[in-house]
Amino acid sequence: MRVLLTALALALCAATSAAQSPQSSKDPTFRDCPHCPEMLRAVPGSFVMGAPPLARIGEPRLDRVTIAYRFAYSKDKVSLRDWKHCVLANQCESLSATGVATDDPVVQVSWVDVQQYLAWLSLETGAEYRLLSEAEWEYLAKGAAAGTPALRADGLEWTSDCWHADYAGAPTDGSSWDADGDCRYHVARGHRPGEPMPSVTKRYRFLFNARDGALGFRVARTLRE
Repeated sequence: MRVLLTALALALCAATSAAQSPQSSKDPTFRDCPHCPEMLRAVPGSFVMGAPPLARIGEPRLDRVTIAYRFAYSKDKVSLRDWKHCVLANQCESLSATGVATDDPVVQVSWVDVQQYLAWLSLETGAEYRLLSEAEWEYLAKGAAAGTPALRADGLEWTSDCWHADYAGAPTDGSSWDADGDCRYHVARGHRPGEPMPSVTKRYRFLFNARDGALGFRVARTLRE
């Protein structure tokens, strides 16, 4: 009996550890649970955030940003199938578009809706899931993370940052910029389908409870290993 109890305790510890730490860092992708989004690893690095001086209006310039930590982000935007798991757990709202569990990206979700999904996913896995910061998103979209494929800006995506009109005073460490911002609004990145000359530096402002047919999200989390 003592041997059996010891084995069960070891199994429980292993399961808890697996929820908090992804598979070997040599694995290109991982999932924290069978119904969790597939994640990619991003390595530390530096890049120049923002647009060149002669870029279009509304694309501000910031000097070099250095991301000194490792983080992971979902390979694809959160899908209808992903969202459905949260709905079935009674932790996310059942939206009109989420009745069918497919691999299409979930859209028409507000920033508040997204926080419900992140809270549920964190509880499920024991890991602290969040949105990408605006700086992290651009870092990935510009392909600045060595060895990591550039993030494809297909549609619009929520980021964690509160809205600021420009980058004056923005953090240069890749973190989410919330201080002194208008947090009734949050930043979205990407582009609308069919938009001419899509840009990885263009920013969009959405009210926290706004839902838009082109607006979805992907998840991220800081890696501790």
